[in-house]
Amino acid sequence: MEETIREYASAITTDSAAILFSVISGKLSEGINFSDDLCRLILLIGIPYPNYHTPEYKARQTYIQESLLTRGIPIDEARKKATEGGEDSALRAVNQAIGRAVRHQNDWACIILVDSRWSGERVRGKLAGWLRESVSGGTAFGEVVGKVGGFFREKKRA
Repeated sequence: MEETIREYASAITTDSAAILFSVISGKLSEGINFSDDLCRLILLIGIPYPNYHTPEYKARQTYIQESLLTRGIPIDEARKKATEGGEDSALRAVNQAIGRAVRHQNDWACIILVDSRWSGERVRGKLAGWLRESVSGGTAFGEVVGKVGGFFREKKRA
């Protein structure tokens, strides 16, 4: 992994361009900072929801639900909160992965979120506040490309 990061950083500094593919919660999204010119665009496809059918997930959901019931939370609300726990975990991982690229106040990156679920307020509301405030929607390819181009033109002028 260290060699991959070195080669990537070298390509950025010598060629001023490189593409690095990674998986959320994979080795490249944990504990590595891609500040400044090391990452200027993140293309995030999908939302990394847990596999709801694994025994681990089912056990965790049961535990959360039962602990809420023992605190007097009504069954419907306990089920909802237990289910939202998986979504919260997925969106925490998204926020952490995006945070690998934007490390300080003057750092920046274009973030493209490709999944229709991002248009919903509940899901978008779980993005970090600084990111949520600057989300700009788009459904057509040309519209998105235009917005990305505008973003980079604005950053070039600054």
